[in-house]
Amino acid sequence: MFNNKKLLFSIIIFIFVISVTSRPAMSREILYGKVNINTADRHELVTLGGVDLAKADAVIKYRETVRNFKTVEEFLNVPGISKDIFNINKDFIYVKPGKK
Repeated sequence: MFNNKKLLFSIIIFIFVISVTSRPAMSREILYGKVNINTADRHELVTLGGVDLAKADAVIKYRETVRNFKTVEEFLNVPGISKDIFNINKDFIYVKPGKK
């Protein structure tokens, strides 16, 4: 009985460790690369520090209604993006021409 519990506990821990350390290809690319704020979708944007779905949607809305970003500093023009959020992410974002 004790061995069964120990085995079950070991399996649960193993599954947890695998699930935490495994990343989809997109997340791995973002973790080791940079995010183009002109083309990133909401799922890529939320990988940035302090950016939730509402802020990601605000970034996309800014691109669609105002214009594509010309500099990373323009990220600060998006409603909800504070200087703190910008400073956390400034080394992880870049600007390349987008679709617009």
